[in-house]
Amino acid sequence: MIRYLSGNVLYKNAEKRTIIIDVQGIGYRVFMPQQELYEIKEEHIAIYTHYSVKEDDIKLYGFSSYDRLELFELLITVSKIGPKNGLNILDTFSSESLIKAIRTENSKYLTKAPGIGLKTAQRMVLELKDKISNINIECEIANDSIVNNSYNEALEGLIALGFSEREVFDVLDNMDIDSLNSEAIVKKALKRLYKS
Repeated sequence: MIRYLSGNVLYKNAEKRTIIIDVQGIGYRVFMPQQELYEIKEEHIAIYTHYSVKEDDIKLYGFSSYDRLELFELLITVSKIGPKNGLNILDTFSSESLIKAIRTENSKYLTKAPGIGLKTAQRMVLELKDKISNINIECEIANDSIVNNSYNEALEGLIALGFSEREVFDVLDNMDIDSLNSEAIVKKALKRLYKS
């Protein structure tokens, strides 16, 4: 099994999530999260890989850190989440926000990822909540249950006011809400939503 590649970048296409790496004269095509591809500036890179073998398909998936690889491999153990959706999820969330959402059972937040409906998000939480703690990423989870309840109430309230889920997610995801109740979150979010 191929778990690590180190070589020169021959080709990179972030839109197609593809990179070709020359490792001692052999070109490996690797699929990676778009965000990680955008961040590659060097000619020589090293990545951690997942080797996927199916009946009619063999692919390599690459990640800039072993933690990201572990997250991807956990995600694709969930029913209905294949490698494509796994990459969608990692493109949508930072490792920290993904872990926090799963730990706090914030299924609605997880539906922000393309291709992830509420049932799949709930399945992610159910199947990964106990496993996710093994990922070695520091994540602040103090008062998570309080923050999660306030977040969900604010999310539902803003959507009820006529804003789209995408608009609301984009605003809430960029706000510091740890010390705010749902009413304060809504007020703060409305100021941002009406400015945009």
